[in-house]
Amino acid sequence: SKLGWIFNGPNLCIVALVCWTLRVATELRAIWDKFAIMLSVPRESHTLIVEDNNDGYILKAISTPRKVFVVFILLIRLLACTSLWSIGSRFLINYSIDLSELILNAVALEVVLAVDEAFYTLAPSCAKLLVAKLDLLPGTHKLGHFRGLDPRAGFLTALLIVSVVVVSTVELSPLVKRVEASREILCDGDSQFVYSVDPGYVVYYSKTNPWDYDLDFVKSYPTFKAVDELIHPSKMPVIDWKGTKHSFPMAMRYLGLGVEPVLEVASHNQWQASDALQEMFGEGCSDVVNN
Repeated sequence: SKLGWIFNGPNLCIVALVCWTLRVATELRAIWDKFAIMLSVPRESHTLIVEDNNDGYILKAISTPRKVFVVFILLIRLLACTSLWSIGSRFLINYSIDLSELILNAVALEVVLAVDEAFYTLAPSCAKLLVAKLDLLPGTHKLGHFRGLDPRAGFLTALLIVSVVVVSTVELSPLVKRVEASREILCDGDSQFVYSVDPGYVVYYSKTNPWDYDLDFVKSYPTFKAVDELIHPSKMPVIDWKGTKHSFPMAMRYLGLGVEPVLEVASHNQWQASDALQEMFGEGCSDVVNN
């Protein structure tokens, strides 16, 4: 269709990259907020949490060792977040050739980022209650803005555009070119022939269907039916004879002789083929070729 190019693999991969980057940007915004809080909370010798008039709590001050520890944890979180974005973007591009796999991989990345929230369920109830009743911390409402746009939102928007463009240029475009080159090598041109090379390096070839046979007619041959029965045994005819079921396959089976006798029949002439059938069914059979 005319709009088919919109829903092709590279464009859907870019959409997945945008969604993944937005999810990571949400995590970066949370880290930004906590950095702002740590810079705004007064530093004292001891951490001070007081109860307000609304049955809540206010963080009045934080000790220096605790502030350093929190900043250290935030730096680790920032490093983990950026590493996950880089690895996840490459994962979406290089391991999502199939469109269904692209959707599944995007969902899997969302699960990876939500692991920390799952571990939060193991936190003590008193700690959860304290976090739930903690009032708005200083630093979360002091950001400047320009005509309604605060620097945090502007930075994350620019980061989204730049990161998607860079990843698409560095990772996605070369992969698309390699896939298109592979398709041209495997599928372009005339591939309806077989060839062989003799000891003098002379190439001999023949068309796979030199007489333009109707393939549907050829598939009606007993040969194709025999192979189809081997692939799908349920298609093999079965007759119930005196309470015992007997199958009647179209293919002849060598019992316990290995692969070589099966490969050898391909080189038989008509007389050798008839002799092979005679040996299989017994010496009493007549030679249909010689007679």
